[in-house]
Amino acid sequence: MEVKAIAKTLLRRQVNLERVVTAVATPSAVQATNEIFPNIKTDAFGSNFSWWSWTWGLLSAGECAMSNGTLVYNSDGGASFSCQLTSADLGDDAWGILHIDFYFHGTLLLSQGPFWSPTINRAGQEWDFGFAIPPYIAAIVDGVTITNHC
Repeated sequence: MEVKAIAKTLLRRQVNLERVVTAVATPSAVQATNEIFPNIKTDAFGSNFSWWSWTWGLLSAGECAMSNGTLVYNSDGGASFSCQLTSADLGDDAWGILHIDFYFHGTLLLSQGPFWSPTINRAGQEWDFGFAIPPYIAAIVDGVTITNHC
């Protein structure tokens, strides 16, 4: 990769604090694996997991927008995030989740990140990624926020 391309990538990743937005998630009910996947065998791997999901509506930061943000994690610590992205400047922006914060009664338990999307090339571009959280905090989390940047 040439020096100019590397410099452009690094400059794009610098954080302009005017474009940083933190958003609180909306929780949904805890479900067991067999409630989500009724045809799974009860002795199958993961059949006794509990699953939590948190959602965000439309969020904007700078020239970018994220919609339908969904975080799902299970009692084993597996986690995934998915959303749709768009930008007023297609081909030149990326969405950044600077950190995903997990809380218990207002106390920060864990902060994960950063996570950067690929360059946003079309409106409604799908983005998803997986990560892990310590299994021992999964059941006690009662609040989740994401801090975003474009």
